[in-house]
Amino acid sequence: MNYKAMIPFLDEEELKQLAQKVAESPDGNYQGVTYSNLLPFLDEDDVDMLMLSFYRKGQDLRHFYPFASDEGLSRLVDEIVKNGNPSIDLRGLFPFLEDEDLTKLLNFILAQGGSFGGVDGNDLLPFLDDDDIDKLFIAQVKNHDPRAKKTVAFASEDALHELVKEYVSHPEADLELDEFYPFMDEDDVRTLFKANLERN
Repeated sequence: MNYKAMIPFLDEEELKQLAQKVAESPDGNYQGVTYSNLLPFLDEDDVDMLMLSFYRKGQDLRHFYPFASDEGLSRLVDEIVKNGNPSIDLRGLFPFLEDEDLTKLLNFILAQGGSFGGVDGNDLLPFLDDDDIDKLFIAQVKNHDPRAKKTVAFASEDALHELVKEYVSHPEADLELDEFYPFMDEDDVRTLFKANLERN
């Protein structure tokens, strides 16, 4: 019996049963049927179930993302953060995530020292909202992370202003801001100038 040829004609429950068999198979192949054959026909909940099952086996998930629900992708992010081991290429996941899940991943990456699973905060830049970009930039400057030189072009003047205020009020913070003058408000540059004159 050719299960693959039958897929377009199966109902939701039958597709779910077949997806379960694929998920339970050690190599993701049941009688010639793979998850990529099933994805266009499955209900989102079943896609989510299959995706999480394959994640736990450490298998490639890129084909799942366009078919998964926002809730399923959020559960996937929760598992990645909880386990501390991505076992998948995270870059392909970023375009499909909601803002709150991107924030969750960013916070986790920052807590890991700025990189995790082969990616760093800058890999998230095209997908982050303005507040998260500022958070990333400020963390990089405070940690003397050289990637801040790339992030500054996306950071807001408010983020730079916050760093200037910290530099002025906490000299012990040891912040290196010299390379960021072109991105600063003129008043912030003058504030730094005056602060340095008073210190020396």
